[in-house]
Amino acid sequence: MSVSTYAYVNARIGGMKSFLFKEEDFRGLIESRNLEELVSLLKNTHYSAAITDANVLSLELQLKRSLYTDYLKLVNCVEGRPKEFIHSMAKKYEVETLKSLVKMKFLGITLSEYLIPFGTVDETLIEKIMRADGISGLIEVLRGTEYFEPLKHVQQIVGEPKEEEVVIENGQGQDLPYINALDAHYFHGVKESMDRLSKKDKSMVKRFVGFNIDLSNLLMALRLRGITVDAEEYFIEGGESFTLKHFRLAGALDDLSRLPEIVPRRFIELTSEALSKYNEKPSLLWFELVTKKQLLKESKKLFLGSRFHIGTIIAYLNLKENEISNLITIIKTKDESFPAKEIEELLVLV
Repeated sequence: MSVSTYAYVNARIGGMKSFLFKEEDFRGLIESRNLEELVSLLKNTHYSAAITDANVLSLELQLKRSLYTDYLKLVNCVEGRPKEFIHSMAKKYEVETLKSLVKMKFLGITLSEYLIPFGTVDETLIEKIMRADGISGLIEVLRGTEYFEPLKHVQQIVGEPKEEEVVIENGQGQDLPYINALDAHYFHGVKESMDRLSKKDKSMVKRFVGFNIDLSNLLMALRLRGITVDAEEYFIEGGESFTLKHFRLAGALDDLSRLPEIVPRRFIELTSEALSKYNEKPSLLWFELVTKKQLLKESKKLFLGSRFHIGTIIAYLNLKENEISNLITIIKTKDESFPAKEIEELLVLV
């Protein structure tokens, strides 16, 4: 891509980024007295035009749609291989929604308010999947999409789930092969499109993509604790520093307090931060929140120095997605009268 084209894209990103919420903005929303006051505050932000209905479900859907709207504004500013790469990276939002739906099928629950419609995984497809019967129904709904074959292949290997089998910590267990298949499929596509980029663009995003893979491998290793599996079947190649050896060590830990001792140096601080919360309330949620926070910090680094590269688009979309996720969490918890302190613990603020 030419410098002039990147200049145009960056001008758009600069304007859009200026509207992103700051940490104090989120805290102001957290401190609102009730949902009505929260909605009133939101109507004084750049979301004012999107908010046409003040009930919780409508608010959530209106906010979710804004991510895809921003994506379209930016992806239509580029062409060729950069556009292909942005599209492959943005499929993260489709995959995350599908992973959540897979987990729900094994847990037997429905939490549609936390599902972000994006691209091919739109509101209609999400509704069809939620109405489908079990994991088999979910896979069948995806027939004709790129996600059908990876999930169908897993199902042929592991077979139909047995109702009497127990799902372990946080509902994880039987769902893990499917979650891993979606992650592996996603990163395979990302790496393929990245390899077709120009030398300059590839150099700007390679480390960021590798760190994404590292974080995914770390979380999968933690989810596999207590399960006898072949680590190589779950480990995704292409990371920066979290190797197969680290993956095996983390997955074999009986005592999670030892995790900072066996991870690469750049993971020591984030795993220690997650453990401080885990020791109070044992849940892998804390590791998910901390890894997301670290990913956002890496996203912000892509704005430093020269911005005439493809990474700034990906960075903006990550920051926007986190903003929407935080807002939905605040809306949901405010509606359920959570204390401000508990709400803030569930947010990712950077």
